[in-house]
Amino acid sequence: MHEQYQPREIEAAAQSFWDEQKSFEVSEQPGKEPYYCLSMYPYPSGKLHMGHERTNT
Repeated sequence: MHEQYQPREIEAAAQSFWDEQKSFEVSEQPGKEPYYCLSMYPYPSGKLHMGHERTNT
């Protein structure tokens, strides 16, 4: 392991792995009930925190 983060090396390896594994490929299954997971409402409610940043960008 490198002492410093090597973004070109690490990111390229991760993306190659994801492509090979089809990690982000989606397929629809006819007849299967759709499912939607809402992790957080898409507007700031309550005290602002980093979760709002994640869902609002």
